Amino acid sequence: MMKRTITPLAAGCLALSLVLTACGGSGTNTQQQETAEAPQAAEAATEVTTEAAAETAAVEETVAAETAAAEETVAAEPAAPAAAEDAKPIDPEVLLGGWQDVDSPVIPAEVQAAFDKAMEGFTGSSYIPVAYLGRQVVSGTNYMLFCRQKMVVPDAVETYAFVTVYKNLQGNATITDVINTGAETGISDLSGGWQPAESPEVTDAMEDMVDKAIDPVLGLDCDPEALLATQVVSGTNYCFLCEVEPVTSDDVEYYALVSIYEDLQGNVSLLDIRELRAAE
Repeated sequence: MMKRTITPLAAGCLALSLVLTACGGSGTNTQQQETAEAPQAAEAATEVTTEAAAETAAVEETVAAETAAAEETVAAEPAAPAAAEDAKPIDPEVLLGGWQDVDSPVIPAEVQAAFDKAMEGFTGSSYIPVAYLGRQVVSGTNYMLFCRQKMVVPDAVETYAFVTVYKNLQGNATITDVINTGAETGISDLSGGWQPAESPEVTDAMEDMVDKAIDPVLGLDCDPEALLATQVVSGTNYCFLCEVEPVTSDDVEYYALVSIYEDLQGNVSLLDIRELRAAE
């Protein structure tokens, strides 16, 4: 409901009209009565105006408070999550679309040389290539390497990354793409910790190990691409880079770190499957 506000001028006119009506005419007595009642009417008008102003100020104060509260609520809300497309695991078919498969994850001398040349003058991060994943012939050659990555800052955590190296026809090489997965390697110099594998080659025995460990996990087909690290415990832990494909749904395949434990009797069990995603 709209509130009616009486202005000082309107209030004064109203008071004067009431005075004239009550007196019934003009003259000395009327003038004296008007003179006597004028201050009272002015005072009443002032009180009405003051009351209206106070109500207006109260409404403005309430509106301001509600606006501030709404702004604080909006500011306190968390940012919208990243798009679902950004959260999808790294798909080998997308990453290596148009690339040639390689027979072994062991890094050839020419690929290592191209990588070393590309890293000359590269600052900000250090990279250690651990597996060779594919090659692509263009005007020159692209090489896809799986690397350990570490930022050159204090207390940096080492993670895994996909690194593309391009070597042109003149033999010059550059880093053309880096996809950091944000997945920690866990590799350390401490005794009993994860150690880098002496070779990324996956043997037939290792493939059988993966098959046995994954078999109880329904709906997954796991293909080990490279052995990344091992850890000696009461038995041995193995960390593989694998292509994992769901076989009971329409989901696409994805790269994952698959950790498997083998005890002293040769029994194996799955420790962990970590999907590799592109870190922001």
